[in-house]
Amino acid sequence: MAGAGSVPLKSLTAEQLENVRGDLEKDVGMLEQNVKALAEAQQRLVASQESAGRMAEMGGMAAMVPFTDGIYLPGKIGDTSRLLVDLGTGYFVEKTPEEAQKYFGRRLAIVKENIEKASGILSQKQRNLEAVQAVYRSKAQDQ
Repeated sequence: MAGAGSVPLKSLTAEQLENVRGDLEKDVGMLEQNVKALAEAQQRLVASQESAGRMAEMGGMAAMVPFTDGIYLPGKIGDTSRLLVDLGTGYFVEKTPEEAQKYFGRRLAIVKENIEKASGILSQKQRNLEAVQAVYRSKAQDQ
């Protein structure tokens, strides 16, 4: 864990190691939650992309239309040549199914890149945490 501007772990007191360990555990927990949230977003985007690709075959099919969070109305899928795509924060844009697929593909690429970055940072933090724990155990045995 020694790098530019860092302090060798063995030079830290047990109390300092405990503080570093606590900080690293918080970081690891937060990063694990972020990676999980990104993976869930990735699954939703994949489902949206696949659904956009199947729109042509869904014309005329029955569907349940959400009216509120707990109320649905029966409906029928009409024109499948234009879709309303949720861009987030209440903004929607009309796209063809092909355009929607491309849009979700671009979003998927961004999410995948973010998952890879967060996973890399998470792995490094986990290695740092293991190193701190090993030095802490070593110091505890020496006492």
